[in-house]
Amino acid sequence: MEEFKKKDKSLKSKEEKEKEKKKKEQNPVKGDNMADDDGDDDDLDKIPDVKSDDIKDPSLKPFFIVLKGKTARKVFMSKEKVGIDRIAKIKQKPHPKNAVFMFDKRTNTIRLASERNFALGNKMGKGVKQGHPAVFRRILDNKVLGDQLLTMKKKAIKNKAGKCLQVNGKNVEMAPLTWWTCNKDNALQHFEKESKNKDKSKPDFTKQRFLIKLMMKGNRNIYLSKEKQGKDFVLKLGKKPKDWRSWFIMDKRTSTVRLFVQPHLAISNKAGKGVKPGHALTMRKYSNKDESQPVVINGKRIQNAKSKRCLTTMNAENKDSIYLNFWPCSGKEAAKWQREKVEGDYEELCKDKIKKGKRYRLCPGKKPKYLGEHCVRHVEQKGKHEVLVKKCGKKTYEIAKCSRYQQKGQWFRKCGKDHLEHVSSGGKTVGL
Repeated sequence: MEEFKKKDKSLKSKEEKEKEKKKKEQNPVKGDNMADDDGDDDDLDKIPDVKSDDIKDPSLKPFFIVLKGKTARKVFMSKEKVGIDRIAKIKQKPHPKNAVFMFDKRTNTIRLASERNFALGNKMGKGVKQGHPAVFRRILDNKVLGDQLLTMKKKAIKNKAGKCLQVNGKNVEMAPLTWWTCNKDNALQHFEKESKNKDKSKPDFTKQRFLIKLMMKGNRNIYLSKEKQGKDFVLKLGKKPKDWRSWFIMDKRTSTVRLFVQPHLAISNKAGKGVKPGHALTMRKYSNKDESQPVVINGKRIQNAKSKRCLTTMNAENKDSIYLNFWPCSGKEAAKWQREKVEGDYEELCKDKIKKGKRYRLCPGKKPKYLGEHCVRHVEQKGKHEVLVKKCGKKTYEIAKCSRYQQKGQWFRKCGKDHLEHVSSGGKTVGL
């Protein structure tokens, strides 16, 4: 009997080994240097990762990593590779698939939410040394390397050696990241978490342009009319939901409502009337001495901060081209307003145009911005030589002399350091 049991065990162990071999053949482990190791078709979830309990953990909330500054940019996993790693970079609007992260407290790693086997760290083989590219690399078999152990502070991300995540260069689109000595005054290290599921129902009206809509029938909102009282343009009520004259923005510092495209103008009472009620409201240049300009947003009311009177349509009427004023607050619908954000990027509405050899940028509600002369580069024949010139309007500037050479049976013309074009042997330009 004992011999039979031993034989049975040996048979079982052989069967188990054969099953494991078959599994390996069906799901071969990819080597580190394979060209398609992180292709779009890879099923990364098959690789051992955080436990299922950790994935379900509600504390693992998705977030963006944002570099704060004049232009906020988000960290993302780029397509550029160094070895088997993907380089971490920043840009304003990366695809969420490559820019939404989760912090795994069990392993102290920052993981890509869409493919959780990718964690932020240092270049492969460089440990926690500074000056090397910050990268995203797969975690295989739950083996987290020392360079991937991170801590997230309010305005910094640190590795095991206390080095901070930093932009390598300037805060520009597609700038790569690195690890460097921490400096709290270095703006290029000020990375913060921003919730992916941020409450979009409450926009920041100090940064977002908006309409001021009357909460009555008719879908009317406030707009800047072309009518003037003295030197100031008058505000009216009407149906102009897409006009730049209807776009406003809050100025947090002064607590005033400004015209979005001309933010030096603030909603004000008629000139010379202080905070007295019943006078038509206008847009006037902001002054810290003008008590009619600061306002308080109190639910559906927009009140003058000094008099506490409410923004109301004249005579509480709801019709086009009616004036507005500050009037003692009541429960009337004519004093109830809703700020509604205007979707889209304002800069996308701007267009560049060329006029008489000069370039201008035209943006709604603003004066044309001069961008410089419109210049065109081309090659001219001067005597026996060909010369690359730049023509700007009526002026022509010589940039560099040109020369031709032959390579692998084809002719090329080179002018200076950066101008190279394919030409025929006879000298006529052939389109590249």
